[in-house]
Amino acid sequence: MESRDTDRSLSVFSPAGPAPRLEGFPLVTPAVQRFLLTLGATLFLFYVLQAISPTIRIEESQIHEPPWVTLDAVFEADPEYARGIGRIIGGGLIPMSAVRAVIAQTMYVLAGSFFLALWFGRERRLSRIHHLVLAVLLLGLAAFGSSVGYLVWEDREAVVRIINVFLTAVVRPWLALLVCGSAVVVAGLLDRTLIRSADGGSPVR
Repeated sequence: MESRDTDRSLSVFSPAGPAPRLEGFPLVTPAVQRFLLTLGATLFLFYVLQAISPTIRIEESQIHEPPWVTLDAVFEADPEYARGIGRIIGGGLIPMSAVRAVIAQTMYVLAGSFFLALWFGRERRLSRIHHLVLAVLLLGLAAFGSSVGYLVWEDREAVVRIINVFLTAVVRPWLALLVCGSAVVVAGLLDRTLIRSADGGSPVR
């Protein structure tokens, strides 16, 4: 009887069962991995573009005039040899208006990376194409804002009008937050619409 009890205790507490499960336990979920990889790549490209673009400043008189900013209020703050975040490395000070613009554009990078990772996570399905569209729009705003330093001397009327339409959104953090929040709401509404349509028919892919 004692030997049987011993065998039972060994079989219960033997590490042979749970060990394989522990070996395959993922530290980070695939969704988080996709988001971190996408965010890392987009942030890298974003700050490279920031580093090679001229630092800009916005006239202080224009800051207090809500809420529109035109290209006439934007000026190149650095000479050609001192560009973007390279000025921080060199010990210089970046204008506060430029810092606020970078914060606004970073919000677009974060939100755009989220939607891009979400689209990849849904296996790039056509029914989720709105995630890709939102990602492209938000990341495009970030890229546009990072390139404003090259557009300061633009004098073609049609181009200037187009620039002025989007300029405020890439230099004002509160407006960037509003745009990103609206994108999340739109994506949520579209997802809910797809789920409702799937309830009455075939599953949405």
